[in-house]
Order: sequence, then structure tokens, then C-alpha cells
Amino acid sequence: MSADFGFDTTCNGPFHARIEADGTLQAKGACGIDLVTMMATLELGLAGSVAADGTVAGTADISVVAVPGSNTASWTGEVVGDTLTVHLDTTASIAGGSVALAGTMMATAQ
Repeated sequence: MSADFGFDTTCNGPFHARIEADGTLQAKGACGIDLVTMMATLELGLAGSVAADGTVAGTADISVVAVPGSNTASWTGEVVGDTLTVHLDTTASIAGGSVALAGTMMATAQ
């Protein structure tokens, strides 16, 4: 959602994650945003770790394709069974405006 840019829309797309034996987590996600006058692609790169109790936490690099700059935000989540769930709730500065990002990303082991 962005009051600066005048939109409030949902962003859906792929999310893939890898958890190493030592608990190190890396993930990538992307989604398309329909801004009426243009389509934009939001990209997320996540790094973090999984604790013994299944809680996860780390940082996310947030960017929009073809828009200069990026943002870093903290995230949290959990691993339950074979499913990783990541929660992100932050405000990013994109193209000089403020954009609120809130959502949940899920990946299931294959």
C-alpha cells in the first residue's frame, strides 16, 4: 500500500527457499504488481537461520526491477513439518515514495 503513489494492491508470485543442514536459510521471491498505469516486479532476497525450535529470522533485500535502490528489512517465521512460513511487515522507500509491505510467504519441501 502506498499513499505516496496512490495504490493498495495484492502482489502474488513464486517463492523458493533452501535450508542447509546447519540451519542457514536462503530464499528468493518475486511478484507482479498491477499499478493500473504500469506493471512492476517486486523482488525479495531473504537470508536467515532456523533455530532448533523451528523459529526463523533474518533480513530481506527488497527491490523493484528497473527502479534504482533497494531496502533491507527484518522478517520472522517458522518451520512446521515440511513447510516454511515467512512473515514480512515493513515500510520501504521505493522511487522516492513510501510503500508499506506486509505479507506471508510459504514454501513446502519437495
